[in-house]
Amino acid sequence: MRSDSLRASCYMLWRLAWAWNLLEEPDSALGPALRAWSERPQSELYLGEYLRALYRLGRFREILDLEPLLRDGSGGYCRYVMARAERELGLPRVSTQALLQLLASDRDSVAADAALWLSILLETELEPDSLLALALLAAGPGPPGSDMPSTRLADAYMEMGMLGEASALLSAIRLSGCCGYHYWVCASELARRELDHERRIWACRRAVECRRVPATLRSLAWALYSGGRAALRDGDLALALSRLREVSSIPEAPDDIALEADSLAALVEAFASPGS
Repeated sequence: MRSDSLRASCYMLWRLAWAWNLLEEPDSALGPALRAWSERPQSELYLGEYLRALYRLGRFREILDLEPLLRDGSGGYCRYVMARAERELGLPRVSTQALLQLLASDRDSVAADAALWLSILLETELEPDSLLALALLAAGPGPPGSDMPSTRLADAYMEMGMLGEASALLSAIRLSGCCGYHYWVCASELARRELDHERRIWACRRAVECRRVPATLRSLAWALYSGGRAALRDGDLALALSRLREVSSIPEAPDDIALEADSLAALVEAFASPGS
């Protein structure tokens, strides 16, 4: 009974830390993440949340001090965060090499997990075809019910300009019923590339419904701003004003975009008002 109670307590602490990290409040996430991991030091899930808080706080040395605690052959999110910390400090890329070695694992799930995190870690360093190869491997035996590996593949298709393939993959994910946060973020990016402002805004709203956090709200603000400018170019002043005013109602909107949206909205109102 005590074991079940401890397991439930650790899980709740982890969920609390996870929520604080999503809200971009690593100071608040650090305590519960450390407590959960301290109770279950064998859990890389709990360790990963603690590492994420440390990373957001810029405590890179502390992250790397924990590297000996990772099991041999361990990959996943913990190794990814350590690789990011190595980059921040300009140190040899030990964790990156560890992930690369795991690509040759005879366990498909281990290789796929390594490919997933490498596709994110090396996204700006790889040629599009290499990124696609990693994404194809990552999209293999992913976690049940997760849309992240498949959306990484869709992202890779988009990077190669293969928008039709990305669209077909997203349609397949939609039909499977596995439409979570990562799906809607990816769908909004596809709509952005296709210059479909209405669909981009719609997808961003769905992402906000999945996770109402600063990142999704900022993306919605950008989509509304771009959509407002597009409506203004098309001469639809009412739609432009509606979208631009909504940007101002989002506290998480970047300051420069909020100010520009307010300025454009004021010009639209002045132009559209009687006697102007």
